[in-house]
Amino acid sequence: MTQFNIESDEQKSQTSTFSFKDIIHWLRLTLKLGASDKMTGAIETNGEKPEKIIILPSKNPDAPMVVLFGWAGCRDRYLSKYSQIYEKNGLTVVRYTASIKKVRSFDSYREFAKEVYDKLFAGSSPISRPVFFHMFSMNGCSLFAAMWELLGKVKNGAEIKKHVHGVIYDSSPANVTPWKGAKAVAFATLPPALGYGDLTRLTYQVVLSGLFGFHRSLIWLKSFWEKEAFENNFAYFKILKMEDLPKNQLFLYSLADDICTPGSIEEFQAVQKMKGKKVVAQCWHDSLHVEHLRSYQDEYSKLCLDFTDVPLNNNRRDSTTEDLLSHNKREAAQA
Repeated sequence: MTQFNIESDEQKSQTSTFSFKDIIHWLRLTLKLGASDKMTGAIETNGEKPEKIIILPSKNPDAPMVVLFGWAGCRDRYLSKYSQIYEKNGLTVVRYTASIKKVRSFDSYREFAKEVYDKLFAGSSPISRPVFFHMFSMNGCSLFAAMWELLGKVKNGAEIKKHVHGVIYDSSPANVTPWKGAKAVAFATLPPALGYGDLTRLTYQVVLSGLFGFHRSLIWLKSFWEKEAFENNFAYFKILKMEDLPKNQLFLYSLADDICTPGSIEEFQAVQKMKGKKVVAQCWHDSLHVEHLRSYQDEYSKLCLDFTDVPLNNNRRDSTTEDLLSHNKREAAQA
């Protein structure tokens, strides 16, 4: 397995002043939610088993592989609905959602990216099948940005990048304001399904928004002497600066999105077009944040399948199929 150090010395020197985990713990005490031990456990896992990488190999060893990165608070059963689009058409699918409760800064996504890399790409077998990334909101987009950064450092990264035929952005990438970011985290952490009311969630959002705004102000001040302060702390600015993103890019978003609004998404598209990327965009008028599939199932599915439809070389065998099957067997044995 390839060995490497994720963080450079420069990155290690960039200490984070921001911790989601500490904020959540402090807010629980401050708001005195009065949750039982059972409820508190549900908060930390969002009612789900701990996150893990789900790999569903295709029977066709040459079929493209689609890697799905979920939004903040996404449960695997929700992500599986998107997975079915590709599974039914014989593609290999990988599902993973970075846990919002473990996110303290962009550095946290680097740790998630390493985990995904180790499972999918770090083996000795070279990858030869087409690869697509399908990410949701800024949680998924941040993980993809960290993954793309990581592939620029590891030994086989350049070869892997050659086989990434495209990326699908669902409700992203966007320059999310502190208020909107706080709304997303509050909903993911205190969902209605666990019995939390609107007032509790709004209070949580107000306090989080103030903390997020303070953090952003610190980064703004830091930008006066550190040129890449925003790129080092916010995924939107990091991915905006990347020059070698995949050529084919599909954007699925909405005018009605109250978290990742269309303005910065379309600004990102404009930059990608200037860089010579092939941009395909579908903007709906009424679908909510990461709910475009629910509102436009047939159209959404067709857009994704058309985008991932690439000619296959049936004489070629991707040896990573055996690696994926072996991974599933190991996961089953450990369960």
